[in-house]
Amino acid sequence: MAVKFGNRVRETTTSTGTGPLDLNGAVAGFRGVAAEFSDGDEFYYLTVDDPAATTQYEYGKGGFIAGAPNRVTRDVVEGSSNGGALVNWGAGTKTIAAVLTAQALEDLVAQEIADEIAAVSSVPTGMMAPMVMGTPPTGWLALNGDTMGSAASGATRASASYETLFGKLWDNWPDSVCTVSGGRGANAAADWAANKTITLPNFGGRTLVGSGAGAGLTTRAIGDSGGAETVSLTASQNGPHSHPVNNGSLVVRHAGTGQVGGTGLPRTTDTITTQTSGSGSAHENMPPWMAAPWMVKW
Repeated sequence: MAVKFGNRVRETTTSTGTGPLDLNGAVAGFRGVAAEFSDGDEFYYLTVDDPAATTQYEYGKGGFIAGAPNRVTRDVVEGSSNGGALVNWGAGTKTIAAVLTAQALEDLVAQEIADEIAAVSSVPTGMMAPMVMGTPPTGWLALNGDTMGSAASGATRASASYETLFGKLWDNWPDSVCTVSGGRGANAAADWAANKTITLPNFGGRTLVGSGAGAGLTTRAIGDSGGAETVSLTASQNGPHSHPVNNGSLVVRHAGTGQVGGTGLPRTTDTITTQTSGSGSAHENMPPWMAAPWMVKW
């Protein structure tokens, strides 16, 4: 049953103990529980002994029981002044209100995710997508290199629900990426029945490219990988360029008299050293990027 919510719902109760709370009527300026909820409805409640100076409190999920008097059950306690357990209420007037607790908000988010998944139930097994959250929603697995297999496989991700994805990875991805424990057998069905595991692709830190052959581009098969985060250039990869020469170190020596370089004069050769540039260090080889977790539909 879906949990319901109400606006400005607050009633008094004089019930004692740890059982259901009998409702005595709405607090001035507020609505009664029966004005917002029907018999059997669940809602999140907060009960305090004194709204102005609270010393005891309890909040959680309860149910409305219509009758004489109307009652609220205290089914799931999320927190209380009694260490998270039911408060043993003493005599006196308390108030109970319909509220939105942290757990209620988490339940709403989880339900929203479940509804979205149900709405896109046509998403095929094997579809990959980046997600904004790090934890896979229901029906998806992270592509992080974990192993996957049947419930008895001992894989990191083990469930009978993964059989279809197991087969698609087995049939389409190479064993170098999607490694099957103990080696690949006759077919995916046989390996699944043998409770073997298969490794999910690990897309962490990688940019995906399309497989196949683009015009003028190298053909890439499914599971191929390459590239490097940094590169050190070799001499053959440098473009044509020149270097300045250190000036003032060249000396020409000769013997005898006469014009330098004249006929018959001995010649000497000195080494000329050019200035050194560059360090040979690796440089970053990546385009602008932003990381997001990749998931696969099982």
